[in-house]
Amino acid sequence: MDVMPDGFAGPIRRAAACYRVLLGLYPSGLRAAYGELLVQAFRDRARDAFYAGGSLGLAGFWLAIFSDLARQCRPNTPRH
Repeated sequence: MDVMPDGFAGPIRRAAACYRVLLGLYPSGLRAAYGELLVQAFRDRARDAFYAGGSLGLAGFWLAIFSDLARQCRPNTPRH
């Protein structure tokens, strides 16, 4: 497990737990192939965002995550 300065572990652990729940919305094939790698990458980037900008930095990172989630999870609809 990563060593984080005091005060970092709780917010990052909670963010990663929330992200694990959100992974349930991603396509099952993607989760099966990359789920643990996605969680690790999320945790690393969330830690970096929190370290650089505190809670505001972490909030900005979440915006990027929700944007990606919206792109990945939208239904495939034919284009006319």
